[in-house]
Amino acid sequence: MGPPWTDYNEMLERDIQGDHYGFIAGNKLYYVAGSFGAYWDEFYESETLGFTHPLFRDGRARGIGIVDVEVGGLGHDSWGWEFWRKTRAAYGTLIIEGSKYPEPKPKTLNWRPDKMVATYDVAGVQLREEKFISLDDVLTTVIVADQDVEIVFNGESFWDSSKVPTFDGDQMEGIMSRSCESIITFDKKANAMRLVEAGLGGIGAPGGEGGGRWWAPTQSSASVKSASRRAWRREPWAGRSPS
Repeated sequence: MGPPWTDYNEMLERDIQGDHYGFIAGNKLYYVAGSFGAYWDEFYESETLGFTHPLFRDGRARGIGIVDVEVGGLGHDSWGWEFWRKTRAAYGTLIIEGSKYPEPKPKTLNWRPDKMVATYDVAGVQLREEKFISLDDVLTTVIVADQDVEIVFNGESFWDSSKVPTFDGDQMEGIMSRSCESIITFDKKANAMRLVEAGLGGIGAPGGEGGGRWWAPTQSSASVKSASRRAWRREPWAGRSPS
């Protein structure tokens, strides 16, 4: 006889809201829910409706772009390891009877290895949101409310306004991102929005060799967003440069 069957995902489940940020791993797709600092008491950003920080990583490099230099070879960008903090994929604003509630914080955020379940209590409306990565590596959220509501999702192309680090001897000045040439298109028939990241920014290489061109966070990324309901409003956004 074998040992009794145990659902280890259920066994490990716990409410992490306000204590930790959530993390789900797929094959090459990952999701970070909210943001903490290097120490667990540095609570920077709560999870909310939608997607805060999804990221794609296929092992070619870690960071904003792929560094190719004589010292260190082809691979990691030593400046951009935490680029995901600068992403804003789809932040939800809840609309209840004409009143807007931007980026509501979950009442609970139950994490387990295979998914996260957030519950919300906003103006008397109870919502449940389940987030997971499918076997096809698709990040999915299912949102259910006990009353009729509207949700508007806002997102941005990648932009890093932090200053170029100089502690390792690099002499570049200014901020990490220098231009954004990202393109967004909407396929009405498929009810899908496609974002292709592109731009110019700084990447750091081993040995103090800094500077380079990147064409997207984590190597030329493109994302497609769709929904089970028809998109009723969209505001296309062009690239930007520092003011």
